[in-house]
Amino acid sequence: MSQTYRCQLKASVQETVHIGDTIRHRLSLTEILPADEMAALLRQALADAGFRQAGEDRWVLSEAGAETVVDLGEMSVVTEASADKALQAEATATGVGWNRDQAQASARQQLDSARQATAERLQAEGRKLQVELSDTLAAADAAHMELLHIVLQEVYAESLKQKARQMGDVVEVTEGTSPSGEYELVIKVET
Repeated sequence: MSQTYRCQLKASVQETVHIGDTIRHRLSLTEILPADEMAALLRQALADAGFRQAGEDRWVLSEAGAETVVDLGEMSVVTEASADKALQAEATATGVGWNRDQAQASARQQLDSARQATAERLQAEGRKLQVELSDTLAAADAAHMELLHIVLQEVYAESLKQKARQMGDVVEVTEGTSPSGEYELVIKVET
């Protein structure tokens, strides 16, 4: 009577994936006042909005899983998110043979295939994490850009008020929202 041998092997499959994405925007600032005065107003508005200074002309906002850098020297806005993730799974295989060597050889061959399949699953998981990170980045970028638009609106409003004071006596300043939801600023100047 013959007896079959069974051999079971396990292997840990690990993969570290680096995921990241970047969104870039150009920043333009219409000069209502001289450039240095406009830049000073923008710096103050960025600080008031929660951006922290990270260099002479770099302002950073980190929230919602992303970091936005406003570079006033290059007049650019860069939002990025990145992460390193260690993924791990176990591959198992069972080999059968008429003797111990055949069972081990069969198990090794099956384990190689199981490792390959497990590595492919981990790569697919890494791609899924990349998509999730890109979605997080897009949402954070939209929120940060909305905040930046508010900052720029404040800069323009203040620069127009200062320009009006330079032109003569300001009689009336009215700020509000139009029926369509847009910001309105009306300044009456007496010269």
